[in-house]
Amino acid sequence: DRVADTVGLENRHFLSALHFDDSVTMALVEGIADVLCVSVDEAFRRVGKSFPTFTLKEGYGRVFDMAGADLSEFIQNLDRMHSSLKISLRKALMPSFTFMNDRGNSIFVLYQSPRGGLDTFVQGILEGMAEHYGESAKVVFRPTGRGTVFMVTRVSSRNATDPSDFMESQSTATAA
Repeated sequence: DRVADTVGLENRHFLSALHFDDSVTMALVEGIADVLCVSVDEAFRRVGKSFPTFTLKEGYGRVFDMAGADLSEFIQNLDRMHSSLKISLRKALMPSFTFMNDRGNSIFVLYQSPRGGLDTFVQGILEGMAEHYGESAKVVFRPTGRGTVFMVTRVSSRNATDPSDFMESQSTATAA
């Protein structure tokens, strides 16, 4: 409420089954960034990380349950989950998630969206979903010409891929 009041949205009622214009989302995230004294990207990541907990409290647990029993299954079913949400959120511009592979300790997924500037929000959501499934994960991303590739590395895995290796290999591939 404090953030909504600060950014001039005090008369709005934020209901879970409504779609909000991106300008409202940006105003809220910018307000959160100001209150927390962090960058807008960091505020988006934090909001994203708390988003799974929020949506579970708002009654979307069945949607998560249908999406998968673990993090890898959940990521593989993100497009299906968004398709079912589109039924009730008709005006929403839904993203696309293409599961690329699961190397046991690292999951790769391509994120594409008609809406820009949400990569750190998605990063936070993937971190929050890892926690939801009882895993600890480091999430890094690299924008590409086709969208953004996310690498979700299970930190608790003994053979975990070093996320900096991914970032360096993507930089090399992008430069080529």
